[in-house]
Amino acid sequence: SGVGLWGRNYALTAPLNMHYALLPHHGGYAAGEVEHASRCWNEPLVVSQNAQPRHDRQASLLTIGGDGYEISSFRPLDGGWELRLYNANGDDAPHTVALPFAGADVKETDLRGEVLQPTPTQSGSGTTSFSVAMPRYAFRTFYIR
Repeated sequence: SGVGLWGRNYALTAPLNMHYALLPHHGGYAAGEVEHASRCWNEPLVVSQNAQPRHDRQASLLTIGGDGYEISSFRPLDGGWELRLYNANGDDAPHTVALPFAGADVKETDLRGEVLQPTPTQSGSGTTSFSVAMPRYAFRTFYIR
C-alpha cells in the first residue's frame, strides 16, 4: 500500500499486507537465539540441484564448530569461494571452520575483496580447517581457493 508509512502525505492506494512472526523465547536476545530465528524466517535456505548429484545421504561444503556464528554469504568467486561469517550470538572465542577438501588456500579479505592477511590452515585426511575469532556482531570475509 503506497510508498510506506513515512511522512505526512501517506495515501492508502491498496490494502496493506503485513508479514510478521512472534517468537516466544527464554532469556534475552542472545540466549533466545533471536538472530538465528530471524535469519531462518527472513532468509530461508535456498537449494539448487547439482548437475552431477552426490550419492551421499548428507554432504556439507563447510562446517563451523561452536555456537553463535552465522554464514552471511557463501558464493563462488574468481575460481574460488567467498565466505562471510557473522558472529550473531557467540563470544569472541575462536571457532574452527572445516572444509571437506585438503590444501585450501584461505585469505581474509575486506569488503572490496582486497586481501588483509593470509589465514593459517591445517590440512589432513582430505580436509582443511582454519580458526576464526571475532567479537559479537562482527563479521569476517574469507577468500578460499
